[in-house]
Amino acid sequence: MVINQKVLGFVLIVFLVGLLWLFITSLISASPGITAAIIAGVVAISGAIYTHTQTRIREIKARHFIEKKKVYMDFIDLLFHFLRNFENKQKIESEEVAGRILIRP
Repeated sequence: MVINQKVLGFVLIVFLVGLLWLFITSLISASPGITAAIIAGVVAISGAIYTHTQTRIREIKARHFIEKKKVYMDFIDLLFHFLRNFENKQKIESEEVAGRILIRP
């Protein structure tokens, strides 16, 4: 199974390199107007793909920030809870700490 995948991958790479070679030789032999149009199209499509990818990455990071913000706020609340109890010289039970860390409302 793994050998078949390696052979298939090698054949696919050879096919793609041959296709790229055929495209480049055809592009060189074509008229300059056609060559410029094809290059402009490839650059435009590449730019659109890059922009779309960067937008998706930015959206994913924004969603993760919202999730992380809640966790950070819970952690800061827990720290302030510890400081208030320390100032009042109150003992903090381990069950209370575990409940505040593990159980989310």
